[in-house]
Amino acid sequence: MLDLKAQDLWGKVEGLREELYDVVDGKGINSPEAIQVRRNLDEKVNEYYRLKEWAIRLTEIAILNIKKLTMKEVEKEVEL
Repeated sequence: MLDLKAQDLWGKVEGLREELYDVVDGKGINSPEAIQVRRNLDEKVNEYYRLKEWAIRLTEIAILNIKKLTMKEVEKEVEL
């Protein structure tokens, strides 16, 4: 699920990059259109990295929970 969302976001980033190249080529780097596309691109890049950071944190939490379960199982076996 997260991978699909990340792939979708990255596809949008790539599309906005291409759009920015076209707008800059046609209207200039400081044109209102280029400024808007740059803002949209920045927003999507930030969204992508926030999603990746969230996925990393979820993975870390899952690993910690697995370790806790494993430790409980070990403690249980030692008590027997």
